[in-house]
Amino acid sequence: MTAVKDKDYEAVVDGMYFKDGLTDSQKNFYVAALEEKASKAETSNGKVSDYKITGDSIIVPDSLAIVYFETIYENGKVEQDEQKMIYSDGEWKMYTSK
Repeated sequence: MTAVKDKDYEAVVDGMYFKDGLTDSQKNFYVAALEEKASKAETSNGKVSDYKITGDSIIVPDSLAIVYFETIYENGKVEQDEQKMIYSDGEWKMYTSK
């Protein structure tokens, strides 16, 4: 979450799970898509001031989990969200259905 707040979208993509990995071109596509999505979110919600982990749920031990969190904006708005996580190669990665 620090990478998102710091706008380090390469690190965000590195923290995502892709079954077959990514080519450099695919990685660049995801980085650009995240930059665009973040820019649009910032326009409508303002800048993110913090993230707060509010809980987690282990679905399959050492394999699949859900992390619950809040996104806190500078304007005081708070959004609740969740992120599926998958354990792969010794690391927890964000699971994406893409």
